[in-house]
Amino acid sequence: MRTNAGAYIRYSLPSAATVAEDRNGSAGGKRVGRQAVTGDIAAHPGYRSFAEHEFDAVVHDPANFGRARWATVERAAVWLRECLGHAEAGGLVAVAMPSSAATGPDSRALRNMLLRNGVLRGIISGLPDAPDLWLLRQSETPPSHVLLMDALGEPGLASNAWRGFESDPAHPDAAPYAVRVVDLLDDRIDLAPRNLMGDPSAEYSALRTALVGQRIWEPPSLESNSAEHSAISLEELVDAEAVTCFEAPPTVASEYGETPLLSAKDVRLGRPASRWGNTDASGAITVRKGDVAVVISTEPAVRVCVDDGALLGSGIQLVRTNAKAVDPNFLAGVLRAAVDAADGNHVDLYQVAVPRIPLAEQRRYGAAFEQLTELETAWQQQRSTMERLVRTGFRGLAQGMLRPPDHAVSSQAHVPDGSGDE
Repeated sequence: MRTNAGAYIRYSLPSAATVAEDRNGSAGGKRVGRQAVTGDIAAHPGYRSFAEHEFDAVVHDPANFGRARWATVERAAVWLRECLGHAEAGGLVAVAMPSSAATGPDSRALRNMLLRNGVLRGIISGLPDAPDLWLLRQSETPPSHVLLMDALGEPGLASNAWRGFESDPAHPDAAPYAVRVVDLLDDRIDLAPRNLMGDPSAEYSALRTALVGQRIWEPPSLESNSAEHSAISLEELVDAEAVTCFEAPPTVASEYGETPLLSAKDVRLGRPASRWGNTDASGAITVRKGDVAVVISTEPAVRVCVDDGALLGSGIQLVRTNAKAVDPNFLAGVLRAAVDAADGNHVDLYQVAVPRIPLAEQRRYGAAFEQLTELETAWQQQRSTMERLVRTGFRGLAQGMLRPPDHAVSSQAHVPDGSGDE
């Protein structure tokens, strides 16, 4: 019987690990999920037992350990299939493959099979310490697009593109590199990763499509309120046991820890826990869904936590509400307003005034606060797309690689010719 055993890492490439990040954590050289096995698994004394397990994620370089003969397409394909066999349903597989595998005739059948079976999700080249990185996942629903990308030596760029692609191929970080599967199923099945830095036409078109296709978020309807409410400080809510406040010492964080740890940067970026911590450390606090995380610094942030289980990192003030007394989205909105009003100055959360309103009314306010947060997130994403589109447009027009269409109408009715005649 096959069981879920964590991560099977035959060989961990640092930049590949940055990209190959699964739902249970980073497949980076230490752990993924609950258990990690690293190094030359074939030489591991318990190697045979691995045939009895499936893993959340697999990262593998078949050319490592001086076995150059494994660097051929045929040998790499064998290990690719083995890795797929070790991954649980939906588990991510990242395999370093020879560059020729994406385009060469010897691997055409392999590419055809992976595309038609819906297993191949992406190919990323240009990582600083790896050949092409093939990203694969077996699931019941085959993908409509694959990510083909030249990272140009920037693992962070590739990681952002992959995360965006996983959420939506039209995401602005992924759209320039997302290619429809149906467009690849020709005689050649060319899966060469795309480098769009030298092609502003393709990049501009992809960004424009992504921008036009982005959802327009509607702001919440808000009206004037003449009703007066008394207020209670957060400190008084603590005394009344309506909320509880926590802070964690820096000693909880540990690169050898086994539990995800929520950092202040994670809160600012609105992302899941990205670091590791030790649950046995003195003062360790486990985050719960619905906790309000507050970061007060030059880049303040307030977020309602959406997941259970991560450890609280330093530099975060965590406020846990009694669900029968205080709505977390409502409280987060009030704290966010106080932090914004401070304009970078120190805020004593315990002195923040919280309006006294019934729980049902708090939930209505909380829903409006949540809608405003979603609107802000959408605006930030749209702004990022706009900035990239504008830069690409300027570059393409200035270099003569883009031009306005013939039917374009100038916004200026008359341009003087310098003769002085009007």
